[in-house]
Amino acid sequence: MKKGKMKKLWAILLSLAMLLSLAACGGGESEQNGSSENSGSGVSGYYNDSKTNNIEESQNVTVKMKNTTISAGNGHTVGIKNDGTVIAVGNNIYGQCDVGDWRGIVSLSAGESHTVGLKSDGTVVAVGRNSDGQCDTENWRDIVGVAAGEYHSVGLKEDGTVVSVGNYEKGQRKVSDWKNIVDISVGDNHTVGLKSDGRVVAVGDNSNGQCNVSEWENIIAVIAGYNYTIGIKADNTVVWAGWDDSAYHNSLKDWNDIVSVSVGRGHIVGMKSDGTAVSVGEDFDGRYVVVDWSDIVSVSVAENHMIGLKSDGTLVSLFKFDFYDQCDVENWTDIKLPE
Repeated sequence: MKKGKMKKLWAILLSLAMLLSLAACGGGESEQNGSSENSGSGVSGYYNDSKTNNIEESQNVTVKMKNTTISAGNGHTVGIKNDGTVIAVGNNIYGQCDVGDWRGIVSLSAGESHTVGLKSDGTVVAVGRNSDGQCDTENWRDIVGVAAGEYHSVGLKEDGTVVSVGNYEKGQRKVSDWKNIVDISVGDNHTVGLKSDGRVVAVGDNSNGQCNVSEWENIIAVIAGYNYTIGIKADNTVVWAGWDDSAYHNSLKDWNDIVSVSVGRGHIVGMKSDGTAVSVGEDFDGRYVVVDWSDIVSVSVAENHMIGLKSDGTLVSLFKFDFYDQCDVENWTDIKLPE
């Protein structure tokens, strides 16, 4: 064989080998930390339920996720005002409170040390710690919901697909194949999605069984905490996966008429349709007594504090530690109510 033909043949063979190698590796970042590491049994590792992630391709979903207008981070608090600007107090060591120039914000989420905001045009802004790229949202488009975790951020698109940026260490960003999603929530290191048929998918850290949600049905909202996941059912009761504590379970079984839930690391607050709140978990020396709260339309709970939005656009707060003045919200007014 002539040298020219021989070189061409080797080039073809090399190209075929490279294509086969890419196919075997899954073709990119979305397949990092594959699903063979953990089968969802509640042992240490990360989770990817291949059965529930194969979401129906035939459905056409247009998503309008409920907007979040207040959010409590690890040491900061953020809120959207009626004019679309944002106010923030608390820890600003990484710039997570630098939201003074934000405009046109309709929803937001406070993470460990960063803040993510959804604009009315479907684009997303983010400030704060960016150690793992969790603030790299500038290329997102057609977003209808955002959620910020410890070191990752997730966005729900209007077509029911999901995008993510940030840390991938425990598979918490393995969401590229999700479809027909209508609600999202993130814990520190896991991500949960609600499908249009009322079932739930989850990926990421499953060391406490927080991703064991594949048998849930008739769910209308999902809430991810530090190491557990809560679902609100169509009958306004709640289901639970993750951290196994009988005291929590026994209390949650009695909850009813629940319209929303917010969770911190050791505390869970449920809002009832009459504007009152119920809670379970660490009482922080009595400072997390929410039974006296009334006229509440939204609650957000973090590790060391919690905030409640009243129907008149003002806030109430309680705290375990207020080192960063993250509860200095008593003078806030005109905060936008969730839609």
